[in-house]
Amino acid sequence: ALDDIDFEWEVKSIRGGDGWRKRYQELVDFRKRTGHCRVPRRYNENKALGLWVMHQRKHYKFQMEDKPSNMTIERAKALDDIDFDWEIKKPPVARVDEGWRRCYQELK
Repeated sequence: ALDDIDFEWEVKSIRGGDGWRKRYQELVDFRKRTGHCRVPRRYNENKALGLWVMHQRKHYKFQMEDKPSNMTIERAKALDDIDFDWEIKKPPVARVDEGWRRCYQELK
């Protein structure tokens, strides 16, 4: 299961930042293709990237709350430089339900 998400088995490469830089470059490439950095958590094309993006948001939040985090100022700046979305706002349920009902009525 860990191999399916491209788990980094070598701790040395993660400590040195190689794993972070690799995923960052994958995110840069994703942004070039799509125009945004909102990688789905379950991104089938690159599952590890989707999880990595989720972890960046989590660790940024931890940093803001003065909790232990591996997010550094340099990493946050690099992500800011590519217009990384630190929070993904979900639409209110009422609006989704209203839109769904309208489309459903149109199909009837």
